[in-house]
Amino acid sequence: CIHFASLIISKLSNAETAFDLILINSLPTVADSETSLICIASRWSSLDSVKIGRDYDALMSQNRNPLAVAEDETRGIAKKVIWQREKSGESIGAYFCEGKFKDNTKIIYTMKMQRTASFLPVALTITANKGEVVNISFIRKVFNEEDAVIYKNGTFIYSVLKQVPELLTIPLPSVHLDNAGVYSARYIGGSHFTSAYTRLIVRRCEAQKWGPECSFPCPDCKNNGICHEDTGECICPPGFMGKTCEKACEENTFGKACQEKCKEKSGCKSLVFCLPDPYGCSCASGWKGLLCDQADESPKIEALLDEIELNAGSEFRSTCTITGKPPPTKEEIKLIKKDGPVTMTKKSNMSEALEAAFLIKSVQPTDSGTWVYVAETRVGMAEKIFQVAVKVLPVPQNVPTLIERGHNFLIIATNAGLYLGDGPIVSTQILYKRANSQWNIMLYPKFLEH
Repeated sequence: CIHFASLIISKLSNAETAFDLILINSLPTVADSETSLICIASRWSSLDSVKIGRDYDALMSQNRNPLAVAEDETRGIAKKVIWQREKSGESIGAYFCEGKFKDNTKIIYTMKMQRTASFLPVALTITANKGEVVNISFIRKVFNEEDAVIYKNGTFIYSVLKQVPELLTIPLPSVHLDNAGVYSARYIGGSHFTSAYTRLIVRRCEAQKWGPECSFPCPDCKNNGICHEDTGECICPPGFMGKTCEKACEENTFGKACQEKCKEKSGCKSLVFCLPDPYGCSCASGWKGLLCDQADESPKIEALLDEIELNAGSEFRSTCTITGKPPPTKEEIKLIKKDGPVTMTKKSNMSEALEAAFLIKSVQPTDSGTWVYVAETRVGMAEKIFQVAVKVLPVPQNVPTLIERGHNFLIIATNAGLYLGDGPIVSTQILYKRANSQWNIMLYPKFLEH
């Protein structure tokens, strides 16, 4: 029975993987400019199977006029809605994009709001796992001497009396499926035209779990990919592909196979990409911000030698310089040797970069080999490989012997040819002292005067 259930899940996962659906929300915060929605489906599906509509379940009080949906002839299978500049205000509301392939249906949700609204969300969507602590946050853009009110799916749930903070936060201590929905914030005297919207998506399972009983471990989804609680597959952010989202697409491309292109002159700038739940919406790789108009930079690791030689038992302080936007956190920087990671001792912020320092108090020959610095942010990952050779200091096995002496000289055999430890021998030291004096060191070969 266990093998049969596993086989059924695998087939569902393959069917899910075969069908791609993407919703592009151009300018989710609407100003005095053209805005659009584009719903793109897999090229082997039919145009009739693609649909764009208003999501009245999320927001009842929105425009009731029918949408002017048209085919997007610049793409394979896609439909679009465009609001010209003079009618951009009519785009405010909640929307869905639906695609069908055989018996498989996918739906994607998104929102548009006024850029001049009294509040704006920190993020267009938030994805959380069952049981996690979530803060739904709105940034106050306009200060009024009024109460702020919070709605969920159009129903009042919360209010803040008059002195509204710059960051208005609704804490949810342990989220569950009933918490999912569209949250909006506005002043009590406002309307949906002055409201900010954000959508909370709650995975049915706890973190890193999937399956009917949430008993299967999720794969390690890279680059902020999200594990689907029903199929166990990684839903990859726009700009990444692969079973674990480990492969980066070429610049300005997206889709499960990186098959689609951002056709605008500015590439993927100012485009928000929305994918089926539980992923939600995000910017393409290289961009960030609510409008996806702030450039990101993948991390880079600099200022390291390729080969380092150390003495056994010595203290090793290793540092690297890392650049990137956003800069990596302490948890996102690692130094890994063959027996595991090394603990960071210090992270220092500089004007254009940061420096990470690691300390190994006593290196041993077993530490010899390949070491790797890793810096990983939501934008990408960088690695710097270097080789470490830990040598044991050579120790001679025989004591020096006196060969000849004169009234003003000594001839001494060092007997250093037989030794334990690592070579090659670069120099030999002889310790000597006169009566009632300190030990001195001399390098061999040399004559010692008496």
